[in-house]
Amino acid sequence: MKKKFLALVLTLSMVLSLVPMTALAAEGDQVDTVAAGSQSAGEDANGGNQKGDSTTGGAATEEETTKKNPIVGGVEYNISSGYATVVGCQEGVEELTIPKTICVDGMEYNVTNVTRGLNKNSTLKSVNIQAEITTLDNSIFSNDTELTSVTLPDSLKTIEPAAFENCSSLTQIDLPEGLEVIKNSVFAGTAIEEITLPSTLTRLQDGAFQKATKLKTVDFNDVETTIGNKCFYDCTNLTSITGVGKITSIGNEAFYECKVLGELSSLNNVTSIGDNAFLFCTQLKKVEGLHNLTSVGTAAFAQCKSIEELDIDWSKVENIGDRAFLMAFADNAEEIVLDSNSFKSLKKIGSHAFTQARNITGTLVLPEGIESIAMLAFAQTGISSVVFPNSLESIGWLSFNSCENLESVIIGNNNESAISTLNTDSFKNCEKLASVKINASKDQVSIPDGTFKDNVTVTYTLPSIQESSAETERLISATQTGGTIELNNDVRLMKTVTIPSGKTLTITTSEGASLIMLANKNIGGPMFKVENGAHLILNGDVSYQCQWLDDNMFAEVEGTLTLQKGEISRVETTSTNRGAIKVSGGTFNMDGGIITRCTFGNQYSGSVLLADGGSMTMRGGTIDGNTATEFNSAGGVLVNTDSTFTMTGGTISNNCAKRGGGVLVRENGKFEMTGGTISGNTARVEASSIDEPNAGGGGVFVEHNASFEMKNGTITGNTTNGMGGGVATAVLNESDETGGGQFRMTGGTISNNEASCGGGVYSWSRKDRVVLEGGNIIGNTAYNQGGGVYVSTHPYGLTINHALVTDNTATIMGGGVWACPTGTVTLGTDSAVFDNTAEKAGDDIALLNKNEGYYSTFSNKQLGGGLVTWYEDNFVTGNSGQWGSHGDYRYDANDPGNPVISATKSMSSYSLKAVVSNDGKSLARNAAKLFIQGNTAQRGGGVGTNGEINFSGANTPENPISVTVHKVWSGNNGNDPSTVKVNLVRTKDDKSQTIATVILSEKSKDKEDTKEEKGKTWSYIFSNLDDSYTYTVTEDEVPGYRTSITKDTEGKNLTFTITNTRKGGGSGGGTVTIPDDVPTGLDLKNHYGYIIGYPVDYYTGKPTTDQTKKPVRPEGKITRAEVATIYFRMLTDENRAANWNQVSGFSDVKRSAWYNNAISTLTKAGILKGYEDGTFQPNGYITRAEFATIAIRFFSGVYEGEDLFPDIKGHWAEDYINNAANKGLVKGYEDGTFGPDRYITRAEAVTLVNRTLNRHPHNDGLHKDMLVWPDNMDTSKWYYADMQEATNSHEPDKNKSTADKEYWGKMLPIRDWEALEKEWSNANSAPGEGEVV
Repeated sequence: MKKKFLALVLTLSMVLSLVPMTALAAEGDQVDTVAAGSQSAGEDANGGNQKGDSTTGGAATEEETTKKNPIVGGVEYNISSGYATVVGCQEGVEELTIPKTICVDGMEYNVTNVTRGLNKNSTLKSVNIQAEITTLDNSIFSNDTELTSVTLPDSLKTIEPAAFENCSSLTQIDLPEGLEVIKNSVFAGTAIEEITLPSTLTRLQDGAFQKATKLKTVDFNDVETTIGNKCFYDCTNLTSITGVGKITSIGNEAFYECKVLGELSSLNNVTSIGDNAFLFCTQLKKVEGLHNLTSVGTAAFAQCKSIEELDIDWSKVENIGDRAFLMAFADNAEEIVLDSNSFKSLKKIGSHAFTQARNITGTLVLPEGIESIAMLAFAQTGISSVVFPNSLESIGWLSFNSCENLESVIIGNNNESAISTLNTDSFKNCEKLASVKINASKDQVSIPDGTFKDNVTVTYTLPSIQESSAETERLISATQTGGTIELNNDVRLMKTVTIPSGKTLTITTSEGASLIMLANKNIGGPMFKVENGAHLILNGDVSYQCQWLDDNMFAEVEGTLTLQKGEISRVETTSTNRGAIKVSGGTFNMDGGIITRCTFGNQYSGSVLLADGGSMTMRGGTIDGNTATEFNSAGGVLVNTDSTFTMTGGTISNNCAKRGGGVLVRENGKFEMTGGTISGNTARVEASSIDEPNAGGGGVFVEHNASFEMKNGTITGNTTNGMGGGVATAVLNESDETGGGQFRMTGGTISNNEASCGGGVYSWSRKDRVVLEGGNIIGNTAYNQGGGVYVSTHPYGLTINHALVTDNTATIMGGGVWACPTGTVTLGTDSAVFDNTAEKAGDDIALLNKNEGYYSTFSNKQLGGGLVTWYEDNFVTGNSGQWGSHGDYRYDANDPGNPVISATKSMSSYSLKAVVSNDGKSLARNAAKLFIQGNTAQRGGGVGTNGEINFSGANTPENPISVTVHKVWSGNNGNDPSTVKVNLVRTKDDKSQTIATVILSEKSKDKEDTKEEKGKTWSYIFSNLDDSYTYTVTEDEVPGYRTSITKDTEGKNLTFTITNTRKGGGSGGGTVTIPDDVPTGLDLKNHYGYIIGYPVDYYTGKPTTDQTKKPVRPEGKITRAEVATIYFRMLTDENRAANWNQVSGFSDVKRSAWYNNAISTLTKAGILKGYEDGTFQPNGYITRAEFATIAIRFFSGVYEGEDLFPDIKGHWAEDYINNAANKGLVKGYEDGTFGPDRYITRAEAVTLVNRTLNRHPHNDGLHKDMLVWPDNMDTSKWYYADMQEATNSHEPDKNKSTADKEYWGKMLPIRDWEALEKEWSNANSAPGEGEVV
């Protein structure tokens, strides 16, 4: 391969030696757009480790790998693969220097890593790290109690946890610009007195400086970051914090007990302050600039005691935690005057929030949405008046105790208030309180004796309903005759109204009337009782208020109740077997109306309780905002003891319970849903029960021998901190032999629900009891496992039929499907899994290796008849626990490896990516009846299981056949593509479909290797094919090649051979003539961005790692070193390896220079030469003629026509410019000239490179998610698209792109060129003449 490439380049004239280049040094312009990036060598653009880690990758000589650990300058090193790692130092060493390179036995090694071995030296006092490392290992110097000073290198990016923890003599350290991450406890327990954070810092993690008791000043240097939990915990001498203008949040206990901290200012970007953040900061006097604060945590400023000035924009604050400002203010604190806008965004306020904040004055106006005021929230404040919203339901114990200036209170507005009873002590010791206005009647809001002093004037905006036995008797009389009674006035019932058997009573109201029906205290029963055989119809605009029912119900139904209009509210009961409406063997029809604001404090209760064979049909109306506080009760409907509930319409919303926030089905109850909506309900599980499998069911909970069938309707936006945000099923306990609650889903939508596990659906039932086979499970979230669907544990499970699992996301592993070591998964042919995403491993499937008795099965066939080709996408293992761990590489379409064959009852682990043809995806979508899509979890974005999940479908057709495909490269010259895409096409009745796609490479084989026989590479077998179709194969176009496909066998099992031949034919001797339009030696396949932005902020000029702020300077000049680096990066791996060199021979190109590898390699290839004085002048600018000459040298052929530009006649580069222009690589100016001796701009350079690489970008074809540079924002510039092409890595969209217009497909991460050069160096460097390795 070396000889072939050298033969090519030696036929070329030595470009840069044709004429002397003007030696223009790049004074003041030393930072290069193609210089090394900011990422560490072992970390890719997404933060994961690369396959080719620079400290381990590449081949090493036997001598290198067998060296003993040498000691140089008191430092112990390990030598491996040409690099040196510090592993310790000699005992007794006090001063230590770690150089960039060391020399051992005449060999030079770069020092690339420093390990934890240095924390074992008790005498170490000073360390100077000169080595260009990017990471300091965790605990590297921890407990080195004599260490006093450390010098860190400018290359440092990350300091790992506890690096200097308990270095109790370390008093000073300078953090270098470029440092990005300080992790947990790095400087905890040190004696550092002052610190300035570098402007490049992006993360300051938990406990970074905790218990650094000598620390006095911290300058955040305007870094844009967060302050982690306990970051400065117990820094008892910390007096000054500056430069915090870009801090966005302050973590829990961040400044806990910083007793002498005096002030904080310019906190303009802080949105949240965590729990105990400034607790016991007793000398904190001034806090300024909290103008965007939305959340204040528990005890955030508690016990500060000295705050005189607190600058907060209270109008943006949403949450104030318990004791947030308890005893926070000094006696002379600046007054905080409240008005109607002060708390307009407030959603929640905790107990003791402002206790003793006497400087808070004015009018407290709380916004709609606030439901409760916790105890002592505003006790001993200076407020003068309070206005409560309609939504407020309770005012806590001593909430406004001893508010000495409080004069007036307004409860509710517009004649409405949710409060039913005031707390006796809420306004205790408010000596100046004179008036209380209540927007309701005395019937609706009761005031216990002793709540207010006698001199307080209490005013109700509505009159009380008079006791009237006449109205009650009129109702009772109507029940005896039946018919319709029209109410004209509010009614105060004196006793229960009973509708006797055989009678039908309709209650309505006169036109335009809106009335209240209120039960008198102690009526001894429900408001209505409907006997067996009776029918009560509620069809009037009546508010049935039940707060005086004394632990009873609105209606007890043994006959039939129909609700068409009206509001039933405020049933409050603590007895068992209660409901606003209790249906005992009778029937409840809900066609309209609302049941709301009811509370149930004991078991077997709900807003509607169906018991003893009772039934309910819900066609309309709303059950909203009700609460059940005990385990076996529902916020909405409890379907109990042989009862049935049919829902065809209406809404069950915003209810709350411990299980089944919307609907709870138990004790042989049956629930059928064919319409309607169950939304916004909550199952609040106690902390001790969150991980219990029978805790949850935000929307619906189905238990034991009960059942739920969902044919249509919507279950959306429900939540639980337990299991099953939308629907949960469970057994009573592990000895329950029924198999658990039944759930069958044949239609409808379960969407946008949230849970700990099973965001959409959760099963603690056996697999035949939960069957999902139609509808949509979309957009749900699980904070742990199973975003769409989750199974608890063995022996429980569920069955999934006709399902498409797609577009789901896992933040760790298994974007589509995940299973733990006891999770059995059978992925049959009646489902499809593709186009899912996982951040760490297994985009589509992550199945951990199994414990005994459990297994994984998956097919290569999928729903709709298409095939799936599986590829490894990292590896996963369950050996580290039930949740699993993963490796650090990912599936790469350019190097996919050998396809993974389908498995049957395998105990191995699998982390897989599905490759499916477009036709295959369409077939699956058309055949699917159930869509599990757009869900999110840590593991199993779509489906997760600790139990058994069966995706139905047999793996093998009745008469299976196979198709084998082999790939052959004709005239291989070492520069053929590394992968090609081959498609399987099936045909029946003149209809053809591409049902499968495979990516062939050197690693793809037609069989597994054995001792007797190895599989053939560039091959694959499509198996288990239906013999009722005919089959052929196609290949995606390979640029520069002709494709021929031959069928080698006939009959049952087919074999095809695909042969690719370079276009242009041969010229004898095995050589291939390259056509004029195809360059040689350059990577034409991968569309990588080959330049990166300057690492300085375009707007401020300061160093930055923010890609969006880096300039690319399109109209600036470009240097010889930059040109060399661009072409070096764009070489094929084979040509780069064949000519690899690290010794340029030029006196001004140092071995350590960033451009050395590029110049040395291209010089060895004969493409570059320097000056007669032995220099290269890497920082000299390059002309248009010189650049055009380099580009055309990658092509063959000559131009024999007239000059194409008038100003190149006789120029040394005349022929090269003509040839380049003829091939369309270069163009002239508007006046027709070329300007050969003008310095080429960066925009002109990348345009020429793009044409050389056969890339033809245009504005319409770019990707919406591409990086955009601050000095390349003008889309009207001629170079806009070419600059974007040069700076963004992406895949081209082959289906849309044409010969002269490229459309971008998937965006790719920014290439870490520094890491790649180290990887190439490991792979290609070897000792050579005059070369030091």
